Amino acid sequence: MSGASVGLDTNILVYTVDSQDAGLCRRAQDIVRLAAESDRCVIALQTVGEFYTVVTRRGLQSRDAAAQQARDWVRLFAVVEPKTIDAEDALASAAVGRLSYWDGLLVATLRRAGCTVLLTEDMQDGAVHGGVAIRNPFAGERLPAEIEALLG
Repeated sequence: MSGASVGLDTNILVYTVDSQDAGLCRRAQDIVRLAAESDRCVIALQTVGEFYTVVTRRGLQSRDAAAQQARDWVRLFAVVEPKTIDAEDALASAAVGRLSYWDGLLVATLRRAGCTVLLTEDMQDGAVHGGVAIRNPFAGERLPAEIEALLG
């Protein structure tokens, strides 16, 4: 994959299978569809594991279904694995209170993969960490135009 610039966080993938809020589920599915069509998105290996853990713990999918969906995410998107340098960056961010270790690891891993934007609702919308802008695709009544353009 060339030109990856957008990372997807776990919550987006989880919402695609969580039908408790139909609007949120539809928006997450739209984001994933646009992301897959754009070939500009990447997910971290951490996100794949978190997806499996969250959906099975919440009872959203059986273990078998969650494992199959996680395999589908791996086939659908380029996946980047963390390296030691990413862990060092995450520890530095956590030590000064900028991000939790796990959020710092995600941001560092995606940054190394060339991402300049992370789509998530779990961090402060508009914040920038090491050159990676945090954008909440669930803010507002519809998918923000800026995010739609990034994925389009």
